Amino acid sequence: MWQIRYCPNLRHWALWLMLLTVFSANSYAREQPIMVVINEDDCKTLGGWPLDRKWYAVALQNLTANGATRIFLDLAFPNADVAHPESDEFFFHTLQTLPNIYLLTEELHTDSVRILGEKTFPAKRCFLPFSEAFTIKNEKMIAKAGAARTLASFFYDMPLTQTLAIVLPTKKLTPTYSLREVIQSGGEVKGRDVVIYLDYAGVSSYVVSERSGEAFSTAELEIWAALKVAAGEVLTVWENWQIGALLMLSLLPLAYYARRTSSLHAAFGAIGLNILGFVGLHIAKIDVSVLWLSANALPIAIIAGLLVMQSRRALVRTLVAKNTEKVQQRLLSAQEAGHNSNGEELRYKLQFYERLSRNVPVSLPNTFPEAEDIYFAANSPLATILAKADQVARHDIPVLILGESGVGKEKLAQFIHRRSERRDKPFIAINCGALNENLIESELFGYEAGAFTGAVKTKIGRFEQANGGTLFLDEIGETSMSFQVKLLRVLQEGSFERVGGTKTIHVSVRIIAATHQSLERLIAEKRFREDLFYRLNGFSLVIPPLRERPADIEVIFTHLLHRINPELKISDALLAWLKEQPWRGNVRELKAATERAVLNASLCQRKFLLPEDFELGEKPPHQAPRDELAEQILQALRKNEFKHRAISAVAAELSVHRATVTEYLRGWIIHFYSQSESQDEVCKKLCGAHTPRDESQLRERIKSYIDGVVEKIQLGIGAKESDETIRAQRFRNLPSIFETDLMNLIRKVRQS
Repeated sequence: MWQIRYCPNLRHWALWLMLLTVFSANSYAREQPIMVVINEDDCKTLGGWPLDRKWYAVALQNLTANGATRIFLDLAFPNADVAHPESDEFFFHTLQTLPNIYLLTEELHTDSVRILGEKTFPAKRCFLPFSEAFTIKNEKMIAKAGAARTLASFFYDMPLTQTLAIVLPTKKLTPTYSLREVIQSGGEVKGRDVVIYLDYAGVSSYVVSERSGEAFSTAELEIWAALKVAAGEVLTVWENWQIGALLMLSLLPLAYYARRTSSLHAAFGAIGLNILGFVGLHIAKIDVSVLWLSANALPIAIIAGLLVMQSRRALVRTLVAKNTEKVQQRLLSAQEAGHNSNGEELRYKLQFYERLSRNVPVSLPNTFPEAEDIYFAANSPLATILAKADQVARHDIPVLILGESGVGKEKLAQFIHRRSERRDKPFIAINCGALNENLIESELFGYEAGAFTGAVKTKIGRFEQANGGTLFLDEIGETSMSFQVKLLRVLQEGSFERVGGTKTIHVSVRIIAATHQSLERLIAEKRFREDLFYRLNGFSLVIPPLRERPADIEVIFTHLLHRINPELKISDALLAWLKEQPWRGNVRELKAATERAVLNASLCQRKFLLPEDFELGEKPPHQAPRDELAEQILQALRKNEFKHRAISAVAAELSVHRATVTEYLRGWIIHFYSQSESQDEVCKKLCGAHTPRDESQLRERIKSYIDGVVEKIQLGIGAKESDETIRAQRFRNLPSIFETDLMNLIRKVRQS
């Protein structure tokens, strides 16, 4: 870049401003590489994803035999393929014998990297992921200056010394060959570089353009970046301080003359210099940031300010006098109202009276009418999340929604469904954490009549119900490894058989999964399949907890209050207090607390809310678990007086399996026994206000359940198993809401 020196003569300002230049690589990039894509059809034809590594070896050998200069395989192979070790050996032998092969890796800190489990590969023949050198901002790729080498850097003959901005493409690049064609013939690649990359929804990494709605693989974007640098169609990114310094220099004439004259010529001169600077930046190919564009309005604002100062001073004085009089009248009215109010209202006004007003809900941004039941502030992170979700909804790829319990993951899933092409088809939701391992398969896939005891007629599963639409799998991290294998098969092939049936059923379903757990941690703990994670994680959306977006607390609270009782009054101090609360239960906890506060205020016959109405103190140590199905089963068992046929009757009444009712009954017994010292007390708490006719029979059943639970725990303790192992291995079908009670009971048995 040209060295710019300070020019004291302002007449030369325009001259040196036009000398700004940008890094250009018109003659330094290689010829466009040959693009070989691995698409969904390739994967299906060659045996499904992940591909047998012998196919990569064959493709690499064919390309080398046809004269390819360098071959870049935009895939990493950290783990061994235990099912096909001979293919791994063939692939590794090919890499060793062909020196022109380059692989993707996650890090380059040593002279060699680990591939295929325990084998080593030279680090100089590896390149880093897209994210190591590029970021996406405002529909542009920002190429970092001096960044570590990625795929794109192999196509530059000199390193990037400045940060560049490259506009995203408007349509996908056209690959030269598919992997199948290369395996069959090798293609015309003599003297050319070749890039082999994956373009498979649900497996590849994508960047979705908000402008065009297209999803681009990272390999495509790196090739696109190389082409743009070769053509000189790039912009140099300046730091904000550089833009700010240029702005301040353009405003110096205004600052100089404003102290000595009331003429507006200086302001108009500053505008002219601003325009000249803007043109100069474009000629020099500088990426003009939002800061510069917004700052261009500053001289106009200054002109408006000078005009107001010169011609409206009298009007300003009048307005200030009137406003002062109104403020004094309001203070007097407030003092008079304080003398007439009762003691309780006076205490409220002293502690929480800051512009007390009727509750008017904040307007919901109407960018997406389908988000009418999702409340958020205009500057909320949810606005960005919804914008991304709107783009993702147009592409029929799986979506993984992450976030704590109660943040509204199902609401976001419904929004994606309503914005997708499947909006006219069903949206089916299922909570995987509320069903045990034996039930979830029959719930999702259905069952044939006679498949098991109690299956008196055929029942279609959730996959069939959602055919053509969307299936929302909530708490996917709670599923067992054996079920994950069956789910992966359905997602790959789009077909399944009902429990007890042999007929193959084909469906077209979009999967949206959600969890509050870290799936990466579960994968490391061998509790979640890595291949299922990649299948579900076509695009991930993370909803921040409510405590990290305090502006949304006011919006959600005012909407809820307006819906429940719009006559109640609130204060700014109350809203500030609500924003300071942790809200560990997120939106679900805020909704319950608001309903509780309205009830407490009505019981006290007050027309305003106080912080104590929300009752946000510490929860009692033995609070009953909150689960709609658990409560329904307990109340139904009480209504049926825990008779011998009560479990079957409750299962029929709630349309669930008998095993589900049995597991929830066992969970309630564990819950009450973990709090009690005697089985008689467990019986009383289990029955509640309903006294069964044959209480002795119920006591015997409770004793049998407790003895069985304690025996399992003692066996685990005798085998020197940890508390977590006892829970996971010996009580795997217990509903998750009773896990805390079970852990307390395990510790209780250990201490006895």
